[in-house]
Formats: sequence, C-alpha cells, structure tokens
Amino acid sequence: MLLKKFLYISLFFVLLITACQDSSQNNSLPDNNSSKTTSTSPNPNPSPQNTLSQTNTPVTNSQTILKQEEIKIGATLPEITTKDVTAKTTVIASRTDKTGQLIMVYAPTCPICHETMPNVVNLYKSFFQRNNIPIIALSVQPQAVTELSVKELSIPFSVVVMPEVDQKFGYKVPSIPTLIAIGPDGIIRGIWVGQIGADQMTQIIKIFCPTCDIEISRS
Repeated sequence: MLLKKFLYISLFFVLLITACQDSSQNNSLPDNNSSKTTSTSPNPNPSPQNTLSQTNTPVTNSQTILKQEEIKIGATLPEITTKDVTAKTTVIASRTDKTGQLIMVYAPTCPICHETMPNVVNLYKSFFQRNNIPIIALSVQPQAVTELSVKELSIPFSVVVMPEVDQKFGYKVPSIPTLIAIGPDGIIRGIWVGQIGADQMTQIIKIFCPTCDIEISRS
C-alpha cells in the first residue's frame, strides 16, 4: 500500500512540474500584436496622398506678387536683349552704350504717335545720329502693323515689337507715346508723355549733352 501511495505522489509531482514548465514557456513568447501597436518607427513608404500634401503645397507670399509702380525719373531699367523688326540684336538700357539711349514707346495706330514720330526722327537725324546716341522705338502692337509704320513714317532707327513693355521694364508706362532718356547706367534721366514740341526736344538734347547750346526752332 505504501508503495502504491508513493508512486501516486511521485506521478503527481511530475505532472505538476511539467505544467509549470509549459506555462513558463508560453509567458516568454513575444506578443506580436503588442509590438505592432506600440511601434514608433517612421513609415518608410508613406501613402501617395501624404507625399503630395508635403511636396505640392503652393507657396504664396508677397514675393510672388509683382506690384508695379509707374515709371519715374531715377528708376533703373534692366538690360533687355532682344531683336528689332529686321532681326538685328538690340539691347535696351545697354550698359555698354556710354552715352545712354532714348527710348520711345509707341503704338503704330495711335494718332498722337504719328504726330510725334516726325519730331523724334528729326531729333535722330540732327543730333542723335551724328553723336552716336541710340534711339530705340518700342511698339506695343504686333509685328505686321509695326513694320508698316516703319515704312509709312520712315523710321531710321531700331524698332522693337514689345507689347509686354510693362513686364519687361518692371514699371508701368503711363501712356502712349512716352519718351524715356536713359543714362549709361540704366537710370532714367527724363520722361516725356504725349506729343513733344520744340521745348521738349531741347530738353532731351540737354540731358544727353548739357554743354550743347542747341535750341530747336518752333515750327
């Protein structure tokens, strides 16, 4: 009897030890679900929606908006390289023209421009041409009508088609026609808006040649 009891007790302890070992092994296994929910590592493959929201956000600030002011004496014009109606390379506000330039902004179909252009041509032939000072006309209308005006008005100097003159200058041209005297440094020395007469023509010459004793006679 004692032997049978001893065998039962021994078997009980063996079963108890085995059960404890199984429980210990189960508790030591990693919890996969727990590791997924508590991970703080960044997602290496973000969704397309998140990527677009980070890279395609438009930048809108005051620097992207050009608020143009009206052109004025003392303003500096940028150097603009373009071609005239004859395909000749022309540089507006050139820093290599040591004498400066006279710019005329006009429209071929503008009646006042037609009245003003002969005076500008007269200025060119009597003073600017012989002193090697460029005059450049900027037309705000298309090529075809501009070329026709060159022939009709017998314009002897460079004519450039530039309908976007405000954007090129960075300033608003107040009206058509407008004459602009530019120094060799690109700084505006004088502005004349509308039709010019003898007084304005004399002023223009004085800007480019202060010591010249020239007075245009009134016709």
